[in-house]
Amino acid sequence: MRMATSCLSFALVFGLVAGCSPASSTDQTEEGLLLPSKATRIAVVGAGPSGLMAAYTLKQQGYQHVTVFEKNNRVGGKVNSFHSGSNISELGAVFASPDYTLVLGLADKFHIPYTAYTLGQSILDEHGQKQSFESFLTSRYSTLQILGAVVSYGAALTLFSGINRNGFALQLPDLYLPMNQFAQKYGFAPIAELVKSIMIGFGYGYYETAPALYFMKLMGWLVKIGGPMGLTPATYYTFPTGFQSIWDSVAAGLDVRLNSEVTNIVRRNVFAPSRVQVAVNGGALQDFDAVIISAPLNKVSGFMTLTAEETQLFTQVLNERYFVSLYGAGGITPEEALFFYDNARPAGINHVNVWANRDHTSPLFVGYQIADYTTPAAQITNILAQDVASQGGAFGGLLLRQEWPEYFPHVTTETLSQGFYERVELLQGKNNVFYVGGTLSFETVEHSARYAQELVQKNFPTPLF
Repeated sequence: MRMATSCLSFALVFGLVAGCSPASSTDQTEEGLLLPSKATRIAVVGAGPSGLMAAYTLKQQGYQHVTVFEKNNRVGGKVNSFHSGSNISELGAVFASPDYTLVLGLADKFHIPYTAYTLGQSILDEHGQKQSFESFLTSRYSTLQILGAVVSYGAALTLFSGINRNGFALQLPDLYLPMNQFAQKYGFAPIAELVKSIMIGFGYGYYETAPALYFMKLMGWLVKIGGPMGLTPATYYTFPTGFQSIWDSVAAGLDVRLNSEVTNIVRRNVFAPSRVQVAVNGGALQDFDAVIISAPLNKVSGFMTLTAEETQLFTQVLNERYFVSLYGAGGITPEEALFFYDNARPAGINHVNVWANRDHTSPLFVGYQIADYTTPAAQITNILAQDVASQGGAFGGLLLRQEWPEYFPHVTTETLSQGFYERVELLQGKNNVFYVGGTLSFETVEHSARYAQELVQKNFPTPLF
């Protein structure tokens, strides 16, 4: 059967064709194209925000056979809300800002409450002095320098507004510079310094090594133009029922298989009855028409044989090792988020980047540490205890810890200059496999979810039958 050119013009990268005559999920054309139908079988690997958003969008598009495989016993990925009685500790993502329009829209849809984060925030400078964000800035720079930096910051946000598009295939070469060099070049180093402790506290590497492409993806959401000093800090929201409750609600309407680790993906010839086969927990191969993978690209080789091009690209992805610790402590200020400026540099690795306590009646704190890959976890705890002692506190012991060994997937300046993201985007849909997640969209819930939603909307047309 040969289809008309007008029909083929709707062909998407993985071979679905919209607006053509009805067919089953395995009906094919002479060209090997697959007609989209509600019966099209799609597997999603990973039930974090990106995987769940992909599956959720597919369901909204009308696909009825979407299966999400999650190796863990819960959904949410790096959104991990730990419940202890009426208390909730976020061991992954914590905040949403007004720019989190997709996440907050889901919260509204599923009646998940959220409240403004009113906790005091301070920066501990390199001299051991607590500073407000305003005093931190004014203690370092004159009013004229600050105003000049604000103007330059606004100009940079406008000049590089393309950063607001989903993904990183943006072709904005100056953003490949390390963040400290980029901020200096574009004249807003004071503003970058103000946000530095927050960005590193969130686990996004260091200004000296990570390209500005990543930091600028979020910076405009954290600090906006306006206010008495020319800057307005973002409003943060938290979720009284836990950030994870949003994704629990999303997953409730989907076919999600927990404790189901994908151990093999086999890509087959385009004319085969099933285009992709997936094995779970080492079991038999299951047939699918397409697969969406939500995992760091440098981990995909663990369950799928890569091509030479994929191997060359995916092995260049780097991660941070990031610890979130729930611990008891006395003698340090409660109801405060304290950012450690002096630890927001490569020499401060393993030390605490930020800690917070949200209730003065509770001795429990949550601490965040970027760590190297050679220091044992027990030593990371000892360093945390030393940091508590350095502030006159008494470490009361570790209650719970979440280690994220594959946090903030990113690549280097050199790799960016070689067209990494543009080359990866060309792989989308090849052999009916797609990729979503923090590697391609940035390690926040909102960015990951937006990218997944857009990928599905672009590549999976609404089935007509």
